[in-house]
Amino acid sequence: MAASRKLKIILGLVAGLGVGGLGTGFIASLASYAVMKSVEKSAHRGWLLKPAVVASRDLAPGEKVTRDAMATRDLPEQFVTSSVVKPEAAGYVMDQLLIAPVRAGDALVWGFFSPTRAVPGPEPADRGDSEIWEACHAALADSPSASKPERTPADIRARVLSWERR
Repeated sequence: MAASRKLKIILGLVAGLGVGGLGTGFIASLASYAVMKSVEKSAHRGWLLKPAVVASRDLAPGEKVTRDAMATRDLPEQFVTSSVVKPEAAGYVMDQLLIAPVRAGDALVWGFFSPTRAVPGPEPADRGDSEIWEACHAALADSPSASKPERTPADIRARVLSWERR
């Protein structure tokens, strides 16, 4: 009888510790969840969302951007800089060639596009001011800060060597 009483006390003690441990673990997990949500809310507080144009699918270099390849997504304001294409400017990149790969969901950036035309509209020959366009392209080509697309490593080397000679 004394042995069964000791056994009952030990079993009661073990059961109490087990239930108490589970209860404490449950309460601790609820408290940690509440703290994490509070930290998450404070981190997101002040984030204003702004619309930006993103790729709706993976795009390869040399591919023309079409309407079905673009989508609009709200991004945090601090990520929508002047280099990101805004929805109201999506017409400017329509049918433009990409010079960099873009993954689905990535924001379209002006630097991803070939600088073939600055604005949509008729080509210079259609507008009668081809001399002005040619002068602008010549001035841009002579500018040291203008990007110059090289085709081969030899072209790059020649351009770098021409800088050293200046």
